[in-house]
Amino acid sequence: MTAKEFRIKCPHCARIVVVDARTGKIIRHFEQSKDDDEAPDPALFDDALGKVKKNQDEGETVLDDAFKKFKDRKKGLEGRFRDAKKKADEKGDDPKDRPDFWD
Repeated sequence: MTAKEFRIKCPHCARIVVVDARTGKIIRHFEQSKDDDEAPDPALFDDALGKVKKNQDEGETVLDDAFKKFKDRKKGLEGRFRDAKKKADEKGDDPKDRPDFWD
């Protein structure tokens, strides 16, 4: 237990509840061991840690994929814009008739 969390014994179910002192959210809960009053089940922590690491890895992958798609889309749009401008120049369109953003 760190200074950022505290433990409470639930008066209804007699389970131990660990609460984050800053947010007030429940971090974990477990049954109190008869042998050790402070010992949470290590399997619960290991499972939670594994889930957090998995979610973090998946989040980074999703973010990288989204950024790559954005860059590819930007390149595609720039290419289409260049092609459209080139066609307009070949047709001999009057530059006065073009919107300001073409230049």
